[in-house]
Amino acid sequence: MSLSTDVFRSMTPEECTTFFTSLRDELKPLYRQAEVVSASVLRVRPVYLGQQPFPKRIEMMRKALALRINAEPAGELLASFILEKHAAELGELLDLLKIEHEDGALKGNAPSEPDAKILKAAVEKFTKGENPALRSVILKAFAGQPAIEWPMLDELAFGASLAPPVAKPVVKPAPKPSPPVAHVAKPAPAPKTISKPAPSKSVAPAKPAPE
Repeated sequence: MSLSTDVFRSMTPEECTTFFTSLRDELKPLYRQAEVVSASVLRVRPVYLGQQPFPKRIEMMRKALALRINAEPAGELLASFILEKHAAELGELLDLLKIEHEDGALKGNAPSEPDAKILKAAVEKFTKGENPALRSVILKAFAGQPAIEWPMLDELAFGASLAPPVAKPVVKPAPKPSPPVAHVAKPAPAPKTISKPAPSKSVAPAKPAPE
């Protein structure tokens, strides 16, 4: 399943320039907000980021918004940009997909993926309209919504550029502890007893025999 961050990660140089130029010219406050978010992730001051040449600046912003930790602000940025300034193009896409909507806003919570034939024809026709680079961004942004889990649309919109799902690390079970080895205590050596020598008996001198 694609995410809003995949929209920025898969942007071509032309799509990147088109999107951020439109954002800057059409929604200046939203563009400033994107600068602040990007600067925070890149650990630089917004003033420093704003002083960079525009091509370098938007590439830095694109890389920051492509990080998965920024899925929420990236999604809000894309939704605000499209609904406020390009709802007509989004409505055109939804009409081609035969999805009910009201000025670009979906009426259903999670519409099911259309038939493959309808989907392919809709994507081909939509991306061939005016300003193809911007339309490609709109198509990817639609595919990257949490409510749209359409594998075929992901393939058509992102192609091989879609990042594979992050594999969960395999946790090996800890080895069973070995049974404790019983240590047999050696008996303490018996204390050596030093026997005192028996007292020697003094022999009295023999009395001389009487003469």
